[in-house]
Amino acid sequence: MLLCVSVEYRGLGEGYKRQLDHHALLELRRQKFGMVFQHFALFPHRNILDNVAFGLEIQLIDKELRYEKARSALKLVGLEDWETAKPNQLSGGMQQRVGLARALAVEPDILLMDEAFSALDPLIRGDMQNELLALQVRMHKTILFITHDLDEALKIGNRVILMKDGQIVQIGTPEEIVLSPADEYVQKFIENVDKSKVLTAKSAMVPVTITVSPNDSPQNVLTRMRDNCLSNILVVESTNILLGMINIEKLQTANDEKTIVNLIDTTIPTANINDSLKTLIPILADWHWQLPIVNEQRQLLGIVNSNHVLAAIK
Repeated sequence: MLLCVSVEYRGLGEGYKRQLDHHALLELRRQKFGMVFQHFALFPHRNILDNVAFGLEIQLIDKELRYEKARSALKLVGLEDWETAKPNQLSGGMQQRVGLARALAVEPDILLMDEAFSALDPLIRGDMQNELLALQVRMHKTILFITHDLDEALKIGNRVILMKDGQIVQIGTPEEIVLSPADEYVQKFIENVDKSKVLTAKSAMVPVTITVSPNDSPQNVLTRMRDNCLSNILVVESTNILLGMINIEKLQTANDEKTIVNLIDTTIPTANINDSLKTLIPILADWHWQLPIVNEQRQLLGIVNSNHVLAAIK
């Protein structure tokens, strides 16, 4: 079984579909691809800077320029203070970051990572996964990540390819793999996956059927809440931006307020649509009402409660 994960897929374009001779293929690998290996593959006799600059060196890049690019790559992975050290002076996680910097230094279109974290202990491996995700936010590179660890694939992949006996069994997002396994093989393979880590708020949320405007009068809002048997109601602006929540007790004690704008509780918790269900669980443990789900612009997209989460991960 082999899992291939593309952290961000972008097509190579029509130009790469043509047949390449040996020289052209070699140049393609040197210029367009960066490789990160399972066992680091660092030169023990070279310092860290020279290891990172090696790909540029075989491209015959001027020494001053290749060192400049190598230093930039080391800074990107947080190792700018280690350029004169030798590989045996670094921990396994640091050595793998050197390997990643070496791949990034050539400014490749695509990163190929062949079980890049499998030689690391679990704690460092988790740190490297998180670091790769953080780097991807800044780099926006196409990454093909090979792994035999399904949890790793589901954590870092935007698209996951499951293979069996050299054949593709299923391609999809982590949520698609978990929610809609293609066959019994995939179903069996994912049966022990912690779905709360994979599924997001989008998988559990339901639409909001009733909201009110900050310009509504307390009496009108109170009437709507009583008609719909609500003790709380969400308040949104005309562009569906969530402002907060108002409860029936506060409305009942409102005296001379012409609108509800001064009665809104703006401190209520919210969750992003891309937050994992695992991050929602502790919030819902302390929040006993519907949890609003919003996007980056704080537009209200839906609501989630504990029952919705349990139904999604059952």
